[in-house]
Amino acid sequence: MSVMLADASDRRCKVDGWSWGVFAAALEAAAIVDDATWHQLRHGRAELDGAQVQALAAIARALLGDVPPGYRLYYDGTVTDERDEATERDRPWRNYALGHDALAALTAFLDGAVAPVIVC
Repeated sequence: MSVMLADASDRRCKVDGWSWGVFAAALEAAAIVDDATWHQLRHGRAELDGAQVQALAAIARALLGDVPPGYRLYYDGTVTDERDEATERDRPWRNYALGHDALAALTAFLDGAVAPVIVC
């Protein structure tokens, strides 16, 4: 599963579901959108106006400053450079992380996005 973001100028950004889930968790923690919008975002069914896109871009930029190249962000906000083996049975949440490269691509998309942005 993945999430596709598309802006009014037909630019697109594809984010894998594991990475998107971590980004959605960061959005929830930041409380920058209402609950209904957050649920739509989390499940890839939203249309964002200019102010919402700017708010998401600000969160993405802040996260990018905390996740250096070669590192990944977990749901709980911790950052690691450990390899992702996707084999954590005792702590399955560690199998899902947002890597620097995916975050950088998302940030670049959001920074240049022309509203509205469709998340599907």
